[in-house]
Order: sequence, then structure tokens, then C-alpha cells
Amino acid sequence: MMQAGTHRRRALYIIAGCLFHGACASSAPLAQGPRPSRTPEEITVEANAFLQELARVWNARDLDQVMGIYASDPVYVWAGSIHLGRQAVERDLRATFFPDAESGLPLPEGRLSLTLSDVMELEDDLIVVTARARLSFEEASVAEFNGVTTLILRKVDGRWRIAYDHSS
Repeated sequence: MMQAGTHRRRALYIIAGCLFHGACASSAPLAQGPRPSRTPEEITVEANAFLQELARVWNARDLDQVMGIYASDPVYVWAGSIHLGRQAVERDLRATFFPDAESGLPLPEGRLSLTLSDVMELEDDLIVVTARARLSFEEASVAEFNGVTTLILRKVDGRWRIAYDHSS
């Protein structure tokens, strides 16, 4: 089993390769190795189920449930900032999307929907998911957010967890 730092380093190498070499645009495997234990269709079903669960807990406005979907040592990239580790991710999500009543709400409550664009299995317990993200608001003065999110998911105790989250 790999150490947490090894997973983070591996995730960063994967993202760097995707950004600089366009590897994410292809469904070709990154390296020759053992064949995945699931079919592409099964992986797609798992990725879609994960995205639906993420949207469900986000829309429930329960930060504890949202944080329950993250791995113990996540990397979170949003709005030009990089947050390393669970506490940093939670602090940024709370400040931006889930503040308490005393702190005020930087953004009105929005409804998140996610649509799978691509999924690539790297190992039995590691997949890359790319999805279209839409954050819509009831308040007419706030523009809808439409973007792309790339997630590296690691399977921990039989459940997918976000190890790396880049949304733009």
C-alpha cells in the first residue's frame, strides 16, 4: 500500500502530464501493466454514481458530508488557489460556499449538477474523472457558473474518495 505522500506526488505527476502532454484527451492507457479488473462500462457507472453522490451532498449544504467524500490528504485547486490537506480544503470550502450565519455568505446558495465527460482508470483503486460542472443560483443577480472539474479518485475502504480536485 502506498503512503499518502506517494499518492499526492503520483497525482501531481498525472495532472502535470495531462496538462503538458494532452494525455487526458485520450482513452489510451498511460502505461503497460495488469489489465483493469472492471470493464470501461463498469468504471463509467461507478464514476457517474460518484458524481451524483457528490452533487447530492453538495446540494444538501452539509459540509461534513461533502468533506466525507474527500480523501484524508486531498489537493484542491479552485479560483487560482491551491489547498493542500484536509484542513485547508475544509477551510476554503467553508469560507467560499458553506460559511456559518455570523460570517455571511460570499455566494448565495447554488445548486450543483455534474455531467460526466470522461473517465480513465489508472489502477484498480485510482481513476481520473472529468466532468462538466454547473452551479446555478435562484438569485437573478448572480451569474451561473459553468466549468470543468477534474477529479482523481482513490478507492479507500471500498468507497471512492477525492484525492485531487481541480475545478475551473
